[in-house]
Amino acid sequence: MSIGLVDVLVGILAILVIIAFLKDRQTKAGNHLPYPPGPKGLPLIGNVNDMATDVTPQELYAKWGREFCS
Repeated sequence: MSIGLVDVLVGILAILVIIAFLKDRQTKAGNHLPYPPGPKGLPLIGNVNDMATDVTPQELYAKWGREFCS
């Protein structure tokens, strides 16, 4: 009796289901606090509309450095 392709695929699928179940169980069992609320993004584009377009990232980081670190 030989192992066929279907048997191998069923075995791989079973292993993936077990891994997903154990990973889900592990995250539910831990004492993880929920993430804080963040900006709401749109599907597929995320928060692209929130990004500054009038300055380069270097200029923006320098501005934030002057604003928040001094």
